[in-house]
Amino acid sequence: HQSAFVLQEEDRMMLQNEAAAYEMALFNALPILNREDVFIELGNRFTFYSATDRVYWSPRLNIRYDYHQQAYLKGAFTRANQFVREFVYNNRLGQSLTFFTLSNQDEFPVGHSNNYMLGNHWARGPWSLDLELYKKDFWGLIEYARLFQGFDPEEINPGRQREYAIFNGKGNTHGLDVMLSLNRTNYQGWLSYTWSKTLHEFRAIYRGAAFPAQDDRRHQINWVNHYHWKALDLSATYVMASGRPFLD
Repeated sequence: HQSAFVLQEEDRMMLQNEAAAYEMALFNALPILNREDVFIELGNRFTFYSATDRVYWSPRLNIRYDYHQQAYLKGAFTRANQFVREFVYNNRLGQSLTFFTLSNQDEFPVGHSNNYMLGNHWARGPWSLDLELYKKDFWGLIEYARLFQGFDPEEINPGRQREYAIFNGKGNTHGLDVMLSLNRTNYQGWLSYTWSKTLHEFRAIYRGAAFPAQDDRRHQINWVNHYHWKALDLSATYVMASGRPFLD
């Protein structure tokens, strides 16, 4: 990986970074129980990241239990590590820019998350219904924010205080996915609904209280249709999502 950026407001240098790093990974997975009605697989991923000179491990677990000929329960756990990080820079004029940077041992930490899923799948004829509950806890969030907000006290102009800081925090996401699908000879389609909630928390921002993340989407509905007729493939998709919070 390679990343480089320079943030400058007028004549003042705000933040600059130039870095290069590589990853080396080893992955293994082993079915520890594989019966007709129960399947359990345990895996792990070991990743060496050169910028921190450390090895990070990412265990994962998959479980499936067929309690009926056309229905089964499923569950999963995964720990993930993120070495290429993303942060948003909002300048004093209200413009937002997104940057990518590489993790280091200082202001840009390696991101970690624990991901959990528990669900049920049911099928009958061409119909199927899938339900998933999920939860994600993550650490090493990055916010690059201006310390003094608001307008200039003497004139109605953007504030001249240009003191920024990098904040590190944590967060969590939990939600529900429901999908009803129909699969026939010439037609495939599904209707899905997602409810989710994503909160971020920084000790030095908002007095440590959790607040909705910029990518928080409480509701989303997807309706996807695909029809095959002779040499033609026809598709129609409809997506409706609730708005997202506005942050500075």
